[in-house]
Amino acid sequence: MSVSNLYLGRLPEDPAREYSLAGESVASFALRCPVSAAPAGVGRPGEAEVVVAVQATGALAEQVLGQLRAGDRVLVAGALAASPPDPDRLGASDVRVHAQHVGLDLDTGGWHRDPVPVAVGETASTGHPEYHW
Repeated sequence: MSVSNLYLGRLPEDPAREYSLAGESVASFALRCPVSAAPAGVGRPGEAEVVVAVQATGALAEQVLGQLRAGDRVLVAGALAASPPDPDRLGASDVRVHAQHVGLDLDTGGWHRDPVPVAVGETASTGHPEYHW
């Protein structure tokens, strides 16, 4: 049994497609969360945001890959999971959130995709500096 937590944050980059060893589709993405919404013990004193690694599998992964883009503010319900220890990293494992539900945060007074910060002269990964609806 795992306990689900709710994570609220912004995607700094588009989700990436990966595949499990069984060939199942996996969507991996980072979620920049305010420290107040981060898992207990994550983040350093004084930090305003932390990055949480998230993975969705199967049909949810396909929806994430088809719908979410850099700058989206999303809610993720999921449980913390750890990857198997990596012998090349002296047994270290990576902690991530295994998403069970993912949705856009519509509580913005008229939904819009946040601008993605980029260097001067560069274009955001979305191809556009900002979206508004």
